[in-house]
Amino acid sequence: YLQPFLFQYSGFCLGSCLQFPLRKYYYVDKLVTWPQAQQYCREHYTDLATFESMDDINRLEPNISYTWAWIGLWDDPNVWKSEMGNESNSWRWSATGETSKTGYQSWATGDPDFGYSGEMCTLMVNGGQWYNGNCDVELKFICYNVTEHNLKQFVFIATLKTWSSAQTYCRMHHTDWAMIENEAENSEVRHLIPVEVHVWIGLYRVPWSWSDKSPSRFQLWGFSEPNNVEGIQHCVCENALHQWGDERCQAIKVFICEQDQAVFRQQALKTWSSAQTYCRMHHTDLAMIENEAENSEVRHLIPVGVDVWIGLYRVPWSWSDKSPSRFQLWGFSEPNNVEGIQHCVCENALHQWGDERCQAIKVFICEQ
Repeated sequence: YLQPFLFQYSGFCLGSCLQFPLRKYYYVDKLVTWPQAQQYCREHYTDLATFESMDDINRLEPNISYTWAWIGLWDDPNVWKSEMGNESNSWRWSATGETSKTGYQSWATGDPDFGYSGEMCTLMVNGGQWYNGNCDVELKFICYNVTEHNLKQFVFIATLKTWSSAQTYCRMHHTDWAMIENEAENSEVRHLIPVEVHVWIGLYRVPWSWSDKSPSRFQLWGFSEPNNVEGIQHCVCENALHQWGDERCQAIKVFICEQDQAVFRQQALKTWSSAQTYCRMHHTDLAMIENEAENSEVRHLIPVGVDVWIGLYRVPWSWSDKSPSRFQLWGFSEPNNVEGIQHCVCENALHQWGDERCQAIKVFICEQ
């Protein structure tokens, strides 16, 4: 059971700028490892620093001298290296955009290793082993169709294409490209691959997430970074020029914490209409999100694993104040209007929106 909270924007003005920054940053002059920095920030502030835009970077005010300082970005190897995982930086199948449901994997010894921080796609060889590879390399590939009996039928395509071009081809001419969920399917695909030929399959991942497990959409890498020297650089630091680089998580550095500025919290589980009424009585309205920057601000108010009501509903899609919606960020296969009764919208901690029954009860976000 998840403890419910109502979260209020701190000084957020509808249609204008944030009067007070959502986060405040603090430099800590202690030499520690990345995990120790994370622990310290969570004990004394909110977390290690997250940066979503140049506006965040421009708010940094160093009060110590440093060469490199830890920030909250990392590529947790525990959720992609030794297992398929279920986090934003874990392996996902092209056909669903989601992490593996079965956990099946067939990695060759030593893989995946994220070599040179550029190997984010998956290739397969005749022996049935998987390797991570550079997505821009041109290879032959495997698509699949779904039969009338709901079975997968794999197809070998002999044309050379990059991973993204192969994905486009499979989606145009077949169902998608190969999603392999068990040993039998892996064996079936293996027998389609000619000897000494490498083929793309539909497994990929998006590396780097923040300490709070949210995906990273803004990055400011320095020259030739990230490079994952020796395959063990999974944490990120920034230099005095605000250029980022990857580093061993056990290296010792000073660090930057953040303090979230969300100040009002109250236990509250409500239907969409009850949430709308509450927000209009005590604040301005249910949250109206008109661009990616505002969606990023809202996401940092949402606890991991919690869905919250926002002000979007189906009339067609309009905001609570009846203004039209020009910005939407639906999750995979959303909206789907299950049973024809999902007319209100909620958002999860990964920025993704979904439609839901308006009588469902959830926590919610108001705008001030």
